[in-house]
Amino acid sequence: QLIGRIVASVTAPIRLQGPQTVDLTTIQTNLVPYPRISYVTASLSPNCEGNTHQLTSVSDMTVSCFGEETSTLDLDRVHGKVLSSCLLYQGSVTPGEINTAIRQLSALRSLKTTSWVPCPFKVGIVNQSTKSDPVLPSVCALTNHTGLETTIESITGKFERLYRRRAFCHFYHGEGLGQDEFQDGLEQMSAWEKDYMYENHPYQGPWYRYRGEGDEDSDSDESEEYGEGG
Repeated sequence: QLIGRIVASVTAPIRLQGPQTVDLTTIQTNLVPYPRISYVTASLSPNCEGNTHQLTSVSDMTVSCFGEETSTLDLDRVHGKVLSSCLLYQGSVTPGEINTAIRQLSALRSLKTTSWVPCPFKVGIVNQSTKSDPVLPSVCALTNHTGLETTIESITGKFERLYRRRAFCHFYHGEGLGQDEFQDGLEQMSAWEKDYMYENHPYQGPWYRYRGEGDEDSDSDESEEYGEGG
């Protein structure tokens, strides 16, 4: 039911009318700053978990989307930062209420954002409420968060332990998957982990150069420090 509500919220701007709708291309453009940092987590408020079903104000619902109760994935919220987020509202919501909610979000000390994104929040509004609660509005937040580093690290560690023993590999070999593809997958997971690690702890490793776009002068200064060999 939760997954269905999230999918319905994400596709609502395509199916329904509203004062400010966004399509899937716009969502992707705003959520993916770099090609490999492309994984997002979803939050829905209000939902059936905890006390979020008691929230009535737009500000409270919006703030709750960045807490643990409404998130579909455990994140490192202490060290992690919000790279970008799409806030998709349904129901009787006004732009003024949303602006107030975003200002309240920006003032939270517990919510960290990156310094190079002036405003990481993209907004979509649909007038029609959800069928599960036709009275109260709701908000679904799709967030690209550097706290995914710990999740990717956990998955990579589990995969590495299994692959070290070649456990269960014979099933995949029987379906035509080669040995090199396992190693490539492990290396790719490690690369993703380092990508998110850089955004959490910048200037502490040579993997910053994966972007290769020279978007900041500080990046070029660091390349001289680490040298061409990285």
